[in-house]
Formats: sequence, structure tokens, C-alpha cells
Amino acid sequence: MKDTFRLYLVRHGESANNALPESSRVSDPALTTLGVNQADSLGQRFRNHVAAGNNIDLILTSPFLRTMQTIRPTAKALNMRPEIRSQLYEVGGCFTGYRPGELTGQPGMTNVEIAEQFPEMQIPPDLDDKGWYKCQPFETWDQAEQRAEQQASQLKQEFVGSGKSVICTVHGDLIGLMMGVFCPHDLSMSDTLVSNTSITLLSFEANTPNDPEVIHFNDASHLASHEISH
Repeated sequence: MKDTFRLYLVRHGESANNALPESSRVSDPALTTLGVNQADSLGQRFRNHVAAGNNIDLILTSPFLRTMQTIRPTAKALNMRPEIRSQLYEVGGCFTGYRPGELTGQPGMTNVEIAEQFPEMQIPPDLDDKGWYKCQPFETWDQAEQRAEQQASQLKQEFVGSGKSVICTVHGDLIGLMMGVFCPHDLSMSDTLVSNTSITLLSFEANTPNDPEVIHFNDASHLASHEISH
């Protein structure tokens, strides 16, 4: 239907933190070599998808380095400028430390840093010289659940009935929480650890916005078996 809203939830590629023990992780890791290759394969998949007659109208991304790196090949392939949404960050926020009580909020990348490294990104006004996370405290799971519900509701309010197809490049835990909001009747999807650069595709009809069709879930078919990671 012409007013169908299609949402592609995409997890970032493998990051350095994915490949390291907790004690060695940093606040805003880059993609590994495997993650870069996964991102390239994702870009080729969306290039082929659009070439086959499908539309992509907008790309949204988390402000973390790994998500922006992940979606860059897709944006280049589709000649699009991704829009950063500061509230689409991973559960916990941008922080250092790994022991409870020792988790310290960090600023995250600033508007200048992002503009220099990712000139193709659209930077929102709330992302300034204090960074996108602004050294807020570590986010609790309950707070993350509330934020996921807010972001899921915002996406539906903004796009259901629009006929648009939107890529949303985010994080594994956030995808789980958002799937729990979108599909509360099947919580198995909210408990599944999705693969790096996997695609979960939801189709929303204007007359049934609270009952989307799940066309794909955790689909990493653009990757070879040896390239799949979590």
C-alpha cells in the first residue's frame, strides 16, 4: 500500500568492544576490520535493494562512532545524508568503566568532531561542543526501557501513514527493547541477540500501527557465514 511505513532496524558492524573483554573496552569504539567489511556488504545490499525498485527515503543513525561508520557505505551508495538522532544510543550511554558503581559518563563526539570525520551527516542542534551524551550518568536498564519506548513511539508518530522507508542504524540491546515495544505479543525477538549489520524489517499500516508485520528479523544474508558476528 502506498501509505505503508517500512522501518529497517540495522545493528552496527562489529566494533572493537565486541571483540574485547569488558575490562578493555572504551567509551566509543571504532569498527574492526571485520566490521568495516560487514558495513561494505550492507551498503551493497541496500544498493541492490534500491536498484531492484525499492525506495529508501531517510537514514537515521545513533551518534556513536561505530554506527556512523557502519551506515557510511550505504549512504554513499544511495547518495543520501544520514540524520543523527542523539537519543538512539546504546543502552547505558557513553561511559567508561565496567564495574558497577564505577561507570563514568563521557561527552561523546562533539559537533565539530563529527563534521570533520563525517561531513555527510546531518547534525541536530542538540549535538554541540559538549558532545552528544554530555557526561550524563550511566543509564540504568529501566531508563533505557523508557527511552526505547519513547523512540519507538516517536518513529510511529512521525512516519506511520507516510509511505516512507526508513533505515535506523542502532545497537543490539536497543533493537531488543524497541522490538518489545513494536511487537509485545512476541517477546522472543526482544530477547534475541541480533547479528552485526543484521536487518530487521517492519511494515506498518496506517490502520493497524500497533501491529506491524515483521518481514525480516535478524537477517544477515548479505554476509558470508564466516563474517557473522555478535
